[in-house]
Amino acid sequence: MPGSECNRAKQNNRTRPFGASLGDGGTYNVCGWLTDRFGLSWQINYAGLPDLMTGGKGGKVMGAMMKMKKVDIQALKDAAAG
Repeated sequence: MPGSECNRAKQNNRTRPFGASLGDGGTYNVCGWLTDRFGLSWQINYAGLPDLMTGGKGGKVMGAMMKMKKVDIQALKDAAAG
């Protein structure tokens, strides 16, 4: 299914699109993906994600992200640090 991506720099900036898109019957999916009431898929993501995945940390960061529906920026940073 075609989709679109929305990159956000801050946690609070990411919450607004989730609420607006899901308020009328949308659904959450893994890794920040949601499907709105029209069936369009969106990914609300952290704009700094590529930086967190450098230097061999990608597996840890992606492993943490795969467990999330709404992307938790601090949890991604913690995964990259650990």
